[in-house]
Amino acid sequence: MMIWDFYDGPRTGLAQFNGNPHYFKCLWDESKSNYSENFKLSPIDASFLNAANKNWEHYRKWELKFHNGLIAVETHPGNRGLNLEYDKYEDYLKKRVSKLKSLSDIYTADFRPRPNQEHLPVGVYRELEAYWKPS
Repeated sequence: MMIWDFYDGPRTGLAQFNGNPHYFKCLWDESKSNYSENFKLSPIDASFLNAANKNWEHYRKWELKFHNGLIAVETHPGNRGLNLEYDKYEDYLKKRVSKLKSLSDIYTADFRPRPNQEHLPVGVYRELEAYWKPS
């Protein structure tokens, strides 16, 4: 699972659904002016997943170095121009996300940390698993 946006919980990213990779996006609740507990899921293809995995690998390497105090926050690969390969995959994924077709149903998720991650430094995202239920 990859979390791309996190605000009081996962908001966008990639996760398995029925054994296949999907992009997930948390829905905004206008009445509460806040995120809801509901998500839309969109199937992704192998090329999307491959680009996402490569981009995620760049981020995770940076994240570990940063939270181990080895590099500064200003070196984050999301700062355009610092990591051209990251930028290339980021651009590709943004274009593809805008064209994904969502499943018709809305889902809620129970995000649970995977075991055996105690060795990770404080601040590093723990790998999660998503358990989806129809909303």
